[in-house]
Amino acid sequence: MKKVVRGETYDDSDLESILLYAKTIEGKTLREVLDIPQDLKPKGYTKPKVTGKQGNKGAMGDNVEEYFFDIPNNNSQAPDFTTTRMELKTTGLVRRRDGQVRAKERLAITNINYMTILDETFEDSHLREKTNRVLLMAYDYRDDTDNVFDMTFELASLWHIPEEDLPQIRKDWNTVIDKIRAGKADEISGRDTLYLEAATTGSGHGVTVPQPNSPLQAKPRRWMLKSSYMTGVLRTLLEKKNKVEAIQRNADERQLTLDELIRSKFKDYFGKTAAEILHALNSSCSSKAKQAYASSTMAMLKAAFGVDRNATISEFEKAGLGTSTIRTVRVEKNGRIKESVSFPAFKWDTIMETPWEESDFYKTLQHPFLFVVYRDNGDNQYRLDDVVLWTCPDDALAEAQKVYEDTQRKVKRGVYDQFVRIAGFDGTGSIFHVRTHGRDGKDMIPTPQGGMETRRSFWITSHYITDYILKKGKEISR
Repeated sequence: MKKVVRGETYDDSDLESILLYAKTIEGKTLREVLDIPQDLKPKGYTKPKVTGKQGNKGAMGDNVEEYFFDIPNNNSQAPDFTTTRMELKTTGLVRRRDGQVRAKERLAITNINYMTILDETFEDSHLREKTNRVLLMAYDYRDDTDNVFDMTFELASLWHIPEEDLPQIRKDWNTVIDKIRAGKADEISGRDTLYLEAATTGSGHGVTVPQPNSPLQAKPRRWMLKSSYMTGVLRTLLEKKNKVEAIQRNADERQLTLDELIRSKFKDYFGKTAAEILHALNSSCSSKAKQAYASSTMAMLKAAFGVDRNATISEFEKAGLGTSTIRTVRVEKNGRIKESVSFPAFKWDTIMETPWEESDFYKTLQHPFLFVVYRDNGDNQYRLDDVVLWTCPDDALAEAQKVYEDTQRKVKRGVYDQFVRIAGFDGTGSIFHVRTHGRDGKDMIPTPQGGMETRRSFWITSHYITDYILKKGKEISR
């Protein structure tokens, strides 16, 4: 059926017509294209409750749906464009200082009904139905306005989950379903999965609902695509300044999940030294340099994946794998590793002022880590031995919070010589600890008390890496 909105006509039964109409908003705001009066507030808008704080700027999706497409808001599970069976999704972009964009938040897909979802398969699931055909509209999210009517749209594009992402999303879906089937919906965590997440809905503090196979209630959840995944999607669609390429898959690799695909691509390099890898890849990096192992890892990743050396790896971006979470470790003859693994150095005032769940430490642990392992088997040569994709489990995250908040308390008191060390809180060992992270003892930064203290960071303790992370990786690869 043809619709007339602000003098423009589009046919809601024709995909091309819908897309052409949607693209008329690119580079413009809702206020500009709809000539919205300044005093009209968007749907979902609320005033700030506290002076100096933000209220709700409005629900962009509801406003685009009703005002731009003339589709009445409703709670129906039917597609937004019923004839074409297409969903409308809007998402915010945040621009970094270097000009690159990231997704402001996760993309909500559909609610999870614990009591009926066990009757679904991935292929016939409500999730697949909702992501088969999507009109994705992305806008620049602005902090300097309190109104979504004044945010500029950068993109209107037809989208669906790419074929190469389906194996991992299927695995993520099954991981969540397995917990629900086991009566453990109350234990679901975002760290269980890489691309897809069963996220709490925020429908009300303390709200719980029944789950199958358990007397315990669970928080209501909905399927969402993670913000790291959406960052990869949006950068690929925008593809202006940044070059993004997917891992090249052979015919027998098309159904592999991300961890399986990484292992498949690395297999030709197992048993080789860093120097041999660098030579095979024609790298000019000296194998004697301290960073040779890290350099060979990055070169090998892109060469093995068939990705240009200057491009971003699409699957890694979607999973949230970045420079700080791709780590190279060397295992000695005795089975131990030389060093613990560090996080970026922190600033004392940042630690003191930042709550745990807003900290960089917490945010980094929400993403997976890729450990590339070299091992000395007795010939004084470190050879590529394994690749391990690791996500932080609940018990480790709980200790990370304890270490962070202990550090925070001590910084507030001006106590800089009693942070958690490798021995841990009780002397039996730690998962995370705090120690120096600088060129030398002279690498110092200001403290909130006005003094100077040696730069420090959080570290994953070496014995935890060998005894848990790498050991578990070997068990999974068997």
